[in-house]
Amino acid sequence: MNAGRPVLVITLLSFVLCCAVAQIPTDVTTVGTTKQITTPVVTTPAVTSTARYSNFGTYFSNGWRYYEASTIPLSWSAAKYECRRKGMNLVSIETREEDEFIRQHLFVNYPNEHFWTSGNDVFQEGFYYWDSTGNAVGPYRNWAPTHPVASTLYNCIVYSRGADLRWAIASCSDQYRFICEQSY
Repeated sequence: MNAGRPVLVITLLSFVLCCAVAQIPTDVTTVGTTKQITTPVVTTPAVTSTARYSNFGTYFSNGWRYYEASTIPLSWSAAKYECRRKGMNLVSIETREEDEFIRQHLFVNYPNEHFWTSGNDVFQEGFYYWDSTGNAVGPYRNWAPTHPVASTLYNCIVYSRGADLRWAIASCSDQYRFICEQSY
């Protein structure tokens, strides 16, 4: 009998139980007949209690989408995870009307705040896309005057209060408030 076998079995069982208790979040994407499983990288802060964020913002709607603006700052990846946990996505701005509607809400309710969108160029520098839809940013765009800038340090799109809530890029590890959306 192999003396190392009980240790291996105990180690594997511990790993399986650990993962089951931790409930590691994953996204499953089907590409052709292949499933790709990705685990989001949540930097800071570590989300240890979902009750902490159970009602984290203000709700507003434009008649075809439902939005929630957070009152807590998180990194981009943690914000994405929090929206998904609520059955929503980080916001994707696809039209001038949608942008103006959201900007008006932010101007009135959140002076001096920045808000994450789902936009980023993480996978290809300079090619911005909406993470929640997979669509390229455009044809509508509302960049702040000096944005976007070519930088591998700044990859995520934020509504920038200093630029009249036009779009700017920031480090994805920065902590800002965020907007989740869900279609009716």
